[in-house]
Parts: sequence; structure tokens; C-alpha cells
Amino acid sequence: MEAATLAVVLRTALKLFCFKMEPDFPNISLNLDFQDSENENPNKIIKKMTDEELEKSIDDQKSVNTCRSTKLAQRTWQAWLEQSEFEKKPIEAFTKQELTQMLAHFYWEIRTAKGEDFEPSSLKTI
Repeated sequence: MEAATLAVVLRTALKLFCFKMEPDFPNISLNLDFQDSENENPNKIIKKMTDEELEKSIDDQKSVNTCRSTKLAQRTWQAWLEQSEFEKKPIEAFTKQELTQMLAHFYWEIRTAKGEDFEPSSLKTI
């Protein structure tokens, strides 16, 4: 298979893979250009990592993103709860029925700081 054809196949496979990835995985971007790859040193485009280094890198990225999205969700919930007509108490104190009703209101009523609807992908992380 020619290098150009292989590059197209790999790019397509990566797009499909990245599209189906779980949201908890870090966003991985590979710059694959095989046009002059025969003359290049492969050590320039590949960073060898041990299993421990790879796991730590993924955990570090996941922790940062998880903390950021959790804080956004907590701030959004608290701001909404303060303005809602529901009783102000810890989320754990609500019954299942109360919480279901509250969450329905919450997701339909919350807006961005600009007053616009959240994107569906943003609502999934809240």
C-alpha cells in the first residue's frame, strides 16, 4: 500500500476511533504525515512511554478535566437552586421523586452566563 493511501486509511480510522471514544478519555490528536516518512527519523514523531508513564499521563489529564467539570456542575446547581422555588437543602436530603422533579426543572431551566441554552455535550457533563 502506498504511503499516501495508508495515511488516508489511518486518518479515517483515527477519526472513527476518536468519534466513538468515551468522554472520560483525553482528547488525543496525532499529526500523521507520511509523505516524507521514509527519510525521517521515527524517533522524532514517537515518544516512547512506559506503561506507568502512560497511565499517569491519562490520570493527570482525567483528574484536571474531571475536577473542572465537577466544579462547573456544582456552581451551576447551586446558582439554579438559589433561584428556584424548591427547598434549599443538601442534594442527598431529597427523596428520589423530589430529585427527579428538580433535575427535570434544572436541565430545562439552566442557561449559560450569556443566557443561551447549553450545548447538549455540555449538559452531559453537568
